[in-house]
Amino acid sequence: MSSSPKSLLSDYAFLILKPLEKLYAAFTHGNNDFKSPERSREAVIKGAVKLLLDGMSYHRPDSDETRKASIANVLHSDFSMYEEDPAWFKSACLHAAMLAELGYQRHSYDTQLQIARFTWFILYMDDLSHKFPSSMERFQLLILSSENGDQALLNQFRANLCDMYPVWDPISANCIVSSAMDYINGCLLERLQTVSKMKICADAQSWPYYLREKTGVAAAYAFMIFPRNPSYSMIDFIQVIGDIMVYINLANDVLSFYKEEMANETGNYVHNRALVHGQSANDTLEDVSRDALAAYFRVCGILKSHSLTAYNLWKTFAFGYM
Repeated sequence: MSSSPKSLLSDYAFLILKPLEKLYAAFTHGNNDFKSPERSREAVIKGAVKLLLDGMSYHRPDSDETRKASIANVLHSDFSMYEEDPAWFKSACLHAAMLAELGYQRHSYDTQLQIARFTWFILYMDDLSHKFPSSMERFQLLILSSENGDQALLNQFRANLCDMYPVWDPISANCIVSSAMDYINGCLLERLQTVSKMKICADAQSWPYYLREKTGVAAAYAFMIFPRNPSYSMIDFIQVIGDIMVYINLANDVLSFYKEEMANETGNYVHNRALVHGQSANDTLEDVSRDALAAYFRVCGILKSHSLTAYNLWKTFAFGYM
């Protein structure tokens, strides 16, 4: 199975801390056990990344280092009681701040901070699913029954989810919460030995993306692009949410595939999709890159014709997320 949440800490950190213009250089290293008759693994991955980035006319956005540092410092203060591993904790605060600042640059500071806190919780949930799976399994029941759980962090996360409602319209906030619940279930599914070791049937065509969608938190980050704003309404962006989710999930898969190959991870979306479609991982990776790019352009076209404000928020996210 793939790492959770595909994995925002490991995959997103890899992308953010290794600027994309330097990413190609990484492909010249590593072993060469992924060769097709025509092309090496490195050439295939580089081609898939280039296809996506060139297709988008990607350029790396400027970062507000002062704001990013401020957000990271607030997270460090908010969650200092969970600093069991100082290196991990510092990285989690930094990467949550990066995602909020780069992907949502047009949002207010308070909204960015809300997103950063959410991301920090998401990062920690992956670890919590290892240590306290029973608490994670009961989390949704605790929310429905208004009970407090035995893990303080879960109670804090519930409060964070409630804080979504003043910033986003009720349906968007509901969808953000639902995405968080899906993510927890995705973590738990990946932890089940019976699931992680099961043989994937060739006819299970929808399984790879079903699992991918569970572990990507994509719906939450898609709806977060569009906070309450008098310049647009839900009808201006709701039709593209599905494609934004596709973009988030698949672009991440393309850009993180090299790192996963270096770690010999074969339970990820690309490999699972290749298995059920009877394709090579090489061909599947290229298809995934094309699918991500196609979703990007569909979103651009629809939003540009409905609301320039929503379109600009999307473009900021699409480039900042990378």
